[in-house]
Amino acid sequence: MPSGWRVFTGEIEFRNVSFSYGSGFDLPVLEDVSFNVRAGEMVAIVGQSGAGKSTLTNLIPRFYDPVKGVVLIDGHDIRDVTLVSLRSLIAIVTQEVHLSTNRSGPISPTGLMDATTATVRFSGRQAQLWPMISSNVCRMDMRQSSANAD
Repeated sequence: MPSGWRVFTGEIEFRNVSFSYGSGFDLPVLEDVSFNVRAGEMVAIVGQSGAGKSTLTNLIPRFYDPVKGVVLIDGHDIRDVTLVSLRSLIAIVTQEVHLSTNRSGPISPTGLMDATTATVRFSGRQAQLWPMISSNVCRMDMRQSSANAD
């Protein structure tokens, strides 16, 4: 597998994944988690507060790496791919919406500071957020206030 990734089409698999915050493994957040999601499947991750839902999703773009086990996309360990190429193929929509702005262009829900208007539109449609983004309530070309600037 080359270090750069252009596209993936198959499944995401968690294989015996364990994770804990900090240097110790005393209190695992995730312990021996295994499942796979095929392309096109929709999955809901539910559980009580602190159960590891956010941690689980944060492992896919490698905000964290598991302390044990492996996360695979199309059968490839995501640690074998550059962060830039991996993250360029992933869109995340969470409960709390975080918008980024490049301070000279539109607010970007993609997280890409140099996102074009076409990229923002495409991402918004893929995340089923385009009606909200294009409405008067949340206009794509509005600027963040200085209190919310990143």
